[in-house]
Amino acid sequence: MLTARTDTPNVVQGLGAGADDYVCKPFRSAELIARIRARLRTPVSRREEGEVITVGDLTIDPVAHLVQLGGEEISLTPLEYSLLVTMAQYPNRV
Repeated sequence: MLTARTDTPNVVQGLGAGADDYVCKPFRSAELIARIRARLRTPVSRREEGEVITVGDLTIDPVAHLVQLGGEEISLTPLEYSLLVTMAQYPNRV
């Protein structure tokens, strides 16, 4: 978000509304470019709420909290499920 509003309530509101960053005017061009480059280096890990995650034969349905491997349902504890979802969001990196 690029804005002239510098007060804390506006910064908090902007970030709370979904902004990944908050840059106030006036700004230095070099800093803005560096922030943009940093964001481009960040892997896209956000998924639409409820979007099914598929990695190979593994399918995770976050709405139903259902995990299937090769079409067969797998029972997981809440912690195991959370860890699996986190790892599945970063395939080939975790």
